[in-house]
Amino acid sequence: MRSTGLAVAVALLLGSLGATPSRASLRSFTAYLQIDVASVAQVSLVGSGYGSSIGGGLASLPASAFVVPQIVVPVSPTIIGLTNVTAPASSLGNAAGSFNPSGAMALSGALFFNSGAAGLIPLTPIGGGGSLPGNVNGIPFTLQGATWMGGNQILTYMGNIAGQPVSAVATAYDNRTASGEGVVALVAPAIASFGLVGSVPVFGQLQILYGPVPEPSTLLLLGLGVAALARGRALRVRERRES
Repeated sequence: MRSTGLAVAVALLLGSLGATPSRASLRSFTAYLQIDVASVAQVSLVGSGYGSSIGGGLASLPASAFVVPQIVVPVSPTIIGLTNVTAPASSLGNAAGSFNPSGAMALSGALFFNSGAAGLIPLTPIGGGGSLPGNVNGIPFTLQGATWMGGNQILTYMGNIAGQPVSAVATAYDNRTASGEGVVALVAPAIASFGLVGSVPVFGQLQILYGPVPEPSTLLLLGLGVAALARGRALRVRERRES
């Protein structure tokens, strides 16, 4: 029964892809997400799947496009005892994103300094907007973030000492063709504010490469393969029970 249900679900999915008007905008994608932490560490993630892309218009990503193993990135140069930034296994993800050209796509989870012993950076404000508290070696800060934006984004922050503004620049662009294939690059600026101590930037940078979607026949073969594997597993389980 389980294999039959899965086969029916696959068939319904394939049928909906072929019948839905948005099928014309469906594209395969490979997405690259980079989080720059105060210009001393960069965490890079890769995701893939299917989303909508219309040349000069809508671009979208599904939820959970980024599911990653544990990542440990060294802090360079080492600052106040911070030696690394850790993204724990499967703790980072994303809500569904919709951009035209700007839009929201909140991240989930947190980045941890020294595997959590020296504090953390919450990720939800990056691309999702709003603010959340974090800390570094017991020093509290507030991370204020914005949604994903197009164009050149100039983020002005207070540097290490309040009263000395510094600017950081990130570039966004859209070079997709009329068919929706090509690259969309977006930026999500955020500032970690330490009050009178100053503030530092935490940039999110997202590049989405949209390509052609497989033909319906390819999707059908994939669905049939999944159903066959599930059926084979169900038969093996039943054989074991009967024996």
